[in-house]
Amino acid sequence: MNQYKKNDMKTRILQAYWACKSVLYAYHEEENLKSLEKFGVVIDEMSAFVDAFDHSPLFQILNDIRQTAYEKYQHDWMISHNVDEKALDKAVKEYIADTLEDNNLDTPFSEWLFDRGFDGSIWACYDEFLNAEYRDYSYMRNLLSAKEYPAYLADMTNF
Repeated sequence: MNQYKKNDMKTRILQAYWACKSVLYAYHEEENLKSLEKFGVVIDEMSAFVDAFDHSPLFQILNDIRQTAYEKYQHDWMISHNVDEKALDKAVKEYIADTLEDNNLDTPFSEWLFDRGFDGSIWACYDEFLNAEYRDYSYMRNLLSAKEYPAYLADMTNF
């Protein structure tokens, strides 16, 4: 099977997944489900499909591309905001000092950094990223590799 047919098949699977998930979500309340009793077998099949897809390798690829894109975005943000090794080193030293001073060794560096930032500035949180930069095809085309971009496009078909 050539790459075009594989991508087309992935797109159709994603469309079916989102359609099933949308129906299940729209009728998730008990009183709404009663109106669909005559479609019980179909609803059960939709539910099984959504559950299977949620645990499939393709779903993992789509989750992975979002995480990969977010990590690359963070790196790009650091470059565009002139955050260099010195600034990162300074942040690590401040983190160590703060955690030792507060005797709070349970706070991960990423959480501390998101609260403090680099001189008060930090990249968008994951959800904000998904609703802004991730939706910018041009930005993502420049950010992702040629191998990653098709997975991104597949994800965006129903995002």
